[in-house]
Amino acid sequence: MTIDLLILGSALLIGVFASTHCALMCGGVAVSLSARLGDGWIPAAQLQLGRVLGYSLAGALCGGFAQSVIGVLNWPQLGTFLRALAGVVLLIAAARIAGWRHLDSWLPTFANKRWEFATWNWLAPLRHRVWPTTHAPNAWQRLAMGALWGWMPCGLSLTMLKAALLRANALEGALMMAAFGLGTLPLMVGLSRTGSYARSAPPRLAAALVACAGVITLAMPWLLHRPELHGLLSHLGWCVG
Repeated sequence: MTIDLLILGSALLIGVFASTHCALMCGGVAVSLSARLGDGWIPAAQLQLGRVLGYSLAGALCGGFAQSVIGVLNWPQLGTFLRALAGVVLLIAAARIAGWRHLDSWLPTFANKRWEFATWNWLAPLRHRVWPTTHAPNAWQRLAMGALWGWMPCGLSLTMLKAALLRANALEGALMMAAFGLGTLPLMVGLSRTGSYARSAPPRLAAALVACAGVITLAMPWLLHRPELHGLLSHLGWCVG
């Protein structure tokens, strides 16, 4: 199957330029966990790679859920509509990068803040079992704790999960969330290792690029009817046959 490179590239940009938000939201968790990670950059990287795995699993579940619903309804056109609607989420994410907040609270989705906190609380016993209290965690425990951390309630990750849901495909949802998580790695690994991070200037260029990707994604059902654009669209990962 083809993969939408426009969505993946946008998710990576969002992760890179919105990672300051991640540091503000998860900084306390990162610092508290870093005290017992062990020496060196590898333990910090393992913890954060686990977080990316957690994001990927959540994206696969969201995309797979929508994919199953479309399969049961036997309505392929709905999938195209949902994939295009993901462009709206990209526009909201671009606004978040630019510094505008609370623009996605109206988006309909089965996942909301109450659901997120319920899931996070439900995972609490597992977190306590994974993270040892008497000795430094090993590599597998760091990965597992990072994966559980990926389910921590966060407005930005929830915005991206909405896009993963609208992709209506388990693989695309997983890859999109993985790209987003990988974008946050440089800053978050440093935060886990040193307990500090550097603030960046408002990333207006990145916000503009993500917004352009959102507009193109939103317009994709109409662009598919333009034969002269089929070559470009196929390179971006859209089926034009």
